[in-house]
Amino acid sequence: MYLINYADKSCINRLTEIAFSAKRFWNYPEEYYDIWKNELTITEDYLKNNVVKTIGTKGIIMGFYSFCYIDKEIHVGDIIVDSGFWLDHMFLEKKYIGKGLGKIMFNDLVVEVKNKGGIFLIFLLILLQKDFM
Repeated sequence: MYLINYADKSCINRLTEIAFSAKRFWNYPEEYYDIWKNELTITEDYLKNNVVKTIGTKGIIMGFYSFCYIDKEIHVGDIIVDSGFWLDHMFLEKKYIGKGLGKIMFNDLVVEVKNKGGIFLIFLLILLQKDFM
């Protein structure tokens, strides 16, 4: 049985380790990890500003996800990021990929966003990205 819990500061090193490990699953060039260092490093401030939940069993953290709320749209060049809830991270340690844990985390994410009054549209964005990859 897998448990999903809110992350706390005692697990930030483990979450950072999982983030880097999971990102390496996709074989990006090594120099990218220097660029992504701040984004993939989970800190106490990150925990305060985002909803971060872990999945694991018997005291072992196997993965985590996080999301945030953006209260007004953001313009980055020609890109507009709408206000609302946004998935920031969803990572599993490599050895746990393919065991259904991502689905469990995703379902929990949907419940969390809906409980906070959000409308869940991230799934549509993922499908669109998959079609164009």
